[in-house]
Amino acid sequence: MAMGFRPVLLGFGLLVFLGVAIPTKYVSAGSIACYAAFFLGTVFMGLTGQFHMTQALLIETDILAFCMMALCWWQHRHNIVRLMNGTERKTSLFHKKTQ
Repeated sequence: MAMGFRPVLLGFGLLVFLGVAIPTKYVSAGSIACYAAFFLGTVFMGLTGQFHMTQALLIETDILAFCMMALCWWQHRHNIVRLMNGTERKTSLFHKKTQ
């Protein structure tokens, strides 16, 4: 089976996203971390032989995963600046609202 749909990568990415977004309340930080986890997970799964691909296809897969991560970071570049400056808006999605 080629890379296809890998529930392990999906679950790993979701755990990383929630593990960053819930405590910090920054969805953009969770998204950035999720794509980094996707890239690292793809490389790890390729190195451990879980994709059952030739070396050339693994390299292409890793390059594609890196490009996806880089595009995500590029799209979030303004959010990254706001995170570093402490001006990024926090989400209220993960905490109880008081009335």
